[in-house]
Amino acid sequence: MSYTFYKGKGSWMIEGILYRYNPWWKGKFNLPNIIERPNFLELMCKYLLSLQIVFLTGLRRRG
Repeated sequence: MSYTFYKGKGSWMIEGILYRYNPWWKGKFNLPNIIERPNFLELMCKYLLSLQIVFLTGLRRRG
């Protein structure tokens, strides 16, 4: 694996590490363990065009 270094705002970033944590940058990305949540999706779509501010809270990652 080759690395390209970027200097930005006082820190160095390594392209290889960034691609490892952002695999969708390489093209089509499939989430094999995604859980469909139709109840939440339907509820969120209901508020999508409203002018209300809606907060969605919960655990981002766990395990």
